[in-house]
Amino acid sequence: MVISSIHGIVRGNMDYSKFEKDTEAFSLNLLQDTLVVVKHLYRNNWTIKDLSKYIKRKQLEVDKKNELLNKKFLGLKMFLNNNKCPRCESMLILANISIPKGKANKFGYKTHISCSNENCLYEHLDKRDIDAIIRDFKRREKERRLSNG
Repeated sequence: MVISSIHGIVRGNMDYSKFEKDTEAFSLNLLQDTLVVVKHLYRNNWTIKDLSKYIKRKQLEVDKKNELLNKKFLGLKMFLNNNKCPRCESMLILANISIPKGKANKFGYKTHISCSNENCLYEHLDKRDIDAIIRDFKRREKERRLSNG
């Protein structure tokens, strides 16, 4: 239906006032972008239904990725809420070390843990990445809860 409407626009035999009313919620730029996409799909023998299926599949991938990021965020939040600076009890800051093991990172550290209190000089370097630190923390928390009943 959309493709036949597009062809109607190209051929010039359509009710412009009805079309304008039906598309008034959309900006001209969005309509132009839509036309480019629809023409491309039509030239390559794809349908709007194919596009819809593709978008749904991609949205599921995005949703999965967002779910994973939310789990990571919750793990990080739980870690930060339960691990305070051993010197002053302030919140800790975790930062990735992007320099690979070598001259500039002799021991291959992957995470820099420091105190958020600017008057405290606590810092710790760890060879695990942040995900591994959080996984280990969750495992220890689970074991602690199980042993406490």
